[in-house]
Amino acid sequence: MIRSHGLSHIQIAVRDLERSVRFYKAVFGLRDKFVGSGSAAFLTTPGAHDIITLNQAGDPERAGQSGGIAHFGFHVDGMADFEAAVARAGEAGGKVIRRGIRRTDECPEEPWAFLADPDGYIVEVYCPTPGS
Repeated sequence: MIRSHGLSHIQIAVRDLERSVRFYKAVFGLRDKFVGSGSAAFLTTPGAHDIITLNQAGDPERAGQSGGIAHFGFHVDGMADFEAAVARAGEAGGKVIRRGIRRTDECPEEPWAFLADPDGYIVEVYCPTPGS
């Protein structure tokens, strides 16, 4: 069996690099991982090993096209962070698509929300530990 260390990064094409950087920093608390070319930003979740690369699209029509990927998600630490992410989505140029609560074996109440980023990518935010 191949042993993996998990998903390392995702790269998405964006129409306006600065606008997208502001959105992901404001809504999900991402930080600069390292500096790349002027046409890409490399962001990471503090304390994690993930990277989201925002790449200025050469063809603006390409931005927001998911190629069959329905969404990607962020797990936040508690309800305060969940509510802050949902509230900041609109302020940062995105929007809330829908939100709710699901019940799983591990968590009787797991709040979730689907947000659209400024280019229309769907990003889920969820909190498996309500009240923390």
